[in-house]
Amino acid sequence: MNNLNFLSLEALCCIARLGTFQAAADHMHITQPAISTRIRELETRLGFPIFQKRGRNMELTTQGRGFVRRIDPLLAAIKDTVLSIGNPEAATGLVSIGISESIGFTWFPKLINAARRIMPRLSYSVSVGLTEDTQRDLENGKFDLVFLAIPLNSYRFKTCPVGLLNIRWVGAPSMVGNEGGLSKLDWLDLITNYPIWSLSKDSILYPRLREILEREKLAVDVDICDNVLTMVQLIVAGTGIGILPEALVKKSLLDGSLVEIRNAPQIPSLQMQAAWQADRDQFIIQNLVDIATLVTTFPKS
Repeated sequence: MNNLNFLSLEALCCIARLGTFQAAADHMHITQPAISTRIRELETRLGFPIFQKRGRNMELTTQGRGFVRRIDPLLAAIKDTVLSIGNPEAATGLVSIGISESIGFTWFPKLINAARRIMPRLSYSVSVGLTEDTQRDLENGKFDLVFLAIPLNSYRFKTCPVGLLNIRWVGAPSMVGNEGGLSKLDWLDLITNYPIWSLSKDSILYPRLREILEREKLAVDVDICDNVLTMVQLIVAGTGIGILPEALVKKSLLDGSLVEIRNAPQIPSLQMQAAWQADRDQFIIQNLVDIATLVTTFPKS
């Protein structure tokens, strides 16, 4: 157990996070055989197998998983200590981030630009997806940082608010008319006579739409689209009405290609937040969260 190699421990945790020896090798800018050598040396020093072959893949043994669980936060703390007393410009590594479309199509590019100025040597892997998928991937350790609208109350996570996502009922003037930026017809008339669009059933908006329809005792069909920008274009084209994040339709409301539905039930705003695992509360993550609170274009209250 003496003289455990720091680079071997780093390689082990990298494989555990990224899933394969080759992915870890690419991330650490070394060859796959070099990664394999480090793991063999580590297994010899520890005295137990860390990985076992499962089909074509290698997976952690029970002892391996337990060891990674204990060593990963220690390595992160060591790296974080070195960075925090040094220069952020020296920070290196790959940061995996999960975001919603509403953030990706608004202020997220500003976050990356600002982060590159402060920590220019970082690399990023960005995934845009549904909130529930993003939350699950955070819990599974796929992401270092996510931006989402589901409250996380577990001690395992830290969170920071990054603004409110307001939701609006909208339609195209060609379908619903236009009187000073509002539809000519009231919401109830429109919703019983025109198609309704919603994001997919796994989205954060769909259940809120269903709640309204059930509260009003309206048995109407809902058309589904799993891409928010496509859904915006569908509504602009006059194929139906729907609920959309205000941040994504603000320009369309200003230029008149969309209007707000008159007398529609108000949908509570969504509190968007940054979230990350508490045992990865690192200098790099904190920097990114601080930048997000500065560049967000979502209203604070």
